[in-house]
Amino acid sequence: MSNDLQLFDILIFAMVAGFLFLRLRRVLGKRTGHEQPPGRVAEDETQTRDVVPLHPEKPVSNEQPDTDSESELAPGIGDLKKADPDFQPEEFLAGVETAFEMIVEAFSRGDIQVLQSLLDQPTLRGFEAEIERRGEAHEEVDSSLISIDTCQIVEAKVNGSSVSVTVNIVSKQIHVVRDADTSPAVEGDASNVATINDLWTFSRDVRSNDPNWRLVETRLGR
Repeated sequence: MSNDLQLFDILIFAMVAGFLFLRLRRVLGKRTGHEQPPGRVAEDETQTRDVVPLHPEKPVSNEQPDTDSESELAPGIGDLKKADPDFQPEEFLAGVETAFEMIVEAFSRGDIQVLQSLLDQPTLRGFEAEIERRGEAHEEVDSSLISIDTCQIVEAKVNGSSVSVTVNIVSKQIHVVRDADTSPAVEGDASNVATINDLWTFSRDVRSNDPNWRLVETRLGR
């Protein structure tokens, strides 16, 4: 009987995971019909990738208005729409919210497989290093995303066929670091809901057959 229940639980989790990935691909990975033939695009080697742990170390409370009109007026949106005429800020931001939740939760539980599908390689290496550090320190992270209060495009850039969009994400989270051996909290408080201001940058190659946006940079907002 217990084996049947375990199998049932596995099937339920698989269905939920499949739904999330399909939803994310439908929005962040939407084919526009304007993709160009695949080609090698030189990466801007001067771009810095400031990957930071998703820790609420600097809580902020100055939330920004969440309006689609402000996203439409963000610097570089006009150039982005020329490179990708079917780009729709509202649909993109819906996908960003889904990706944000999946990445925060996957990072918390150390799920590299999920992160691999959503991050570029340099950013993934930064997340992997932090997950490895936690393991060596015998730490476990318990993070809960309570809400996303702001999800707004602040900047878009076009560099050849590579396009990137930076999004301001203000969320409420509970973050607790526990000793993996003894369980008591060594950082954070399960009763404390912190407001976190993040700036995440997503990028894709409009000439690629792969329509997916990937996270290429994370940093704390001001």
